[in-house]
Amino acid sequence: MGSSIEKKMIEFMRPLFGDMARKTIENQKEKLKLTKGELTHDQYIQIIKSIRTLCYKMAGGPVADKLEAGLMQILDAERS
Repeated sequence: MGSSIEKKMIEFMRPLFGDMARKTIENQKEKLKLTKGELTHDQYIQIIKSIRTLCYKMAGGPVADKLEAGLMQILDAERS
């Protein structure tokens, strides 16, 4: 997994988060203490859930749900 997933996640998040997309992922990784080594599928799910919660607080449920679904689709596509 790794950087390919994160690049795709950043590009997907860019319309909503702008230049803060990368920093948002980094902040959530730090918050969840997931900063060392290659991340697992389950760890990426934790990050996505954390980003969803953040987005829910900023933009509400429908936007947060759409963001979560898109990020999960990216993650699932990389797993296949």
